[in-house]
Amino acid sequence: MNPNFDANFPSPRSGRLVKFTAFTTPGAQIWTRDPRTRTVYVECIGGGAGGGGCIQSAASQAAIGGGGGSGAFAAKFVASPGATETVTVGTRGTGGAAGANAGANGTASSFGAHCSAAGGTGGNAGSTSAVDAGNFSAAGGNGGTAVTGDFTMPGERGGPAIYGTATGAIILQSGKGGSAPRGGIGGPSRASNGAGNAGGNYGGGGSGAVSYATAAAAAGGDGAHGIVLVWEYE
Repeated sequence: MNPNFDANFPSPRSGRLVKFTAFTTPGAQIWTRDPRTRTVYVECIGGGAGGGGCIQSAASQAAIGGGGGSGAFAAKFVASPGATETVTVGTRGTGGAAGANAGANGTASSFGAHCSAAGGTGGNAGSTSAVDAGNFSAAGGNGGTAVTGDFTMPGERGGPAIYGTATGAIILQSGKGGSAPRGGIGGPSRASNGAGNAGGNYGGGGSGAVSYATAAAAAGGDGAHGIVLVWEYE
């Protein structure tokens, strides 16, 4: 359990805390209301997106992927929940496969029709090598934006890939993954050849891959699954 998620965090609108449940398994499942429950407080974080993969670069050139966006955040007090509600935990977007492949999008997390938070958008692929004399940037994916709730926050955009020169020194960096609001840290950017780094739980985006000076094509980092948290009160 992430220490940022405290079972006693929200202030109840009525009565004492009856039950706390963290849904972390991706996909749809059923929440069943405790007989004592009158109202619930819910938080959702969407799935993080994958970072972009990259092609094999040519000599003295680079191909670098952008970072995946993080999932959005939404919170909702539900005064009259149903006896059961469908809970959907957003699935992570996988990193783009080695080659000119963008990262996959994350999917939304939701609690019935009451609360939802979208997943992030995958990072762009490092599909074109760039000469040292210029600057090159593959865009990161957008953070999740479609949300329903009393309080909402969009996800963070994935970072752009950067390649260029400064005073004769080569600067290269893959796009970092977006970090989720009240959730996981985005995958760190790479400054050397290799696959992107995975995003952290919950909802962080994966970072992009790097190929410089004929290094092999590489895959982007996976995003992290989302989460749905439910506090039940008398």
